[in-house]
Amino acid sequence: MTDIVFSFDTEDFTSPYAANAILDLAEILRGEGIRGCFCMVGLLGRQLVNWGRTDILEALRYHEICFHSYGHTLHPTICEYTETEDFDAAYREVVRQESMGVSMVRAATGAERVYAAVPPGNDKSYAAMYAYADMGIPCYCDTFADNGRGTWFCNQLHMEYFHSFEEMHKQGLAEDKSFRDELASRAISVIYNHPNTTRCDEWWDEVNYRGGNKHPFGQ
Repeated sequence: MTDIVFSFDTEDFTSPYAANAILDLAEILRGEGIRGCFCMVGLLGRQLVNWGRTDILEALRYHEICFHSYGHTLHPTICEYTETEDFDAAYREVVRQESMGVSMVRAATGAERVYAAVPPGNDKSYAAMYAYADMGIPCYCDTFADNGRGTWFCNQLHMEYFHSFEEMHKQGLAEDKSFRDELASRAISVIYNHPNTTRCDEWWDEVNYRGGNKHPFGQ
């Protein structure tokens, strides 16, 4: 039997328009009786409060709330600021920044516990893995340390992202028997999506933050 997780990298904290997609997805899933896993960036949690989006925050109460880092690809990223031989210093900085992000998410959503941490893109820092575990987050998703069955690594249960909704639709994989067979062969299959891509063609960070913080927040 395969456990399927519907996971959503909930990350765009610059566009109120893109935030509408979070509400759409949360309501669609609830209408089908499915609890999704919404992995929220800390700064987005704060912005949803600032934008007065109580409708989104209320819709998310039905779902599982997880964590997608403090600032996504805001520089310096997790991998950039933990690129040091001093593990203890890297660890302390992860705890400092990411604790603020988790607090923002919990304050916005009312979540009592954050069940998983998800790194932004390829920002997979081993210092962050240990820090998240010590922060009481039991799972780490979108990892390189799993083969589809879940792996205990760096004091957390690691689960890889299996496939994105975006690519499944583009490639017609839902009708592909080999894809369904591969899905069924796994103990855990995390199917993921980026809500903002249903509203915008490009990610905010690809436009504003590739290679550095090129524009002030909001531009």
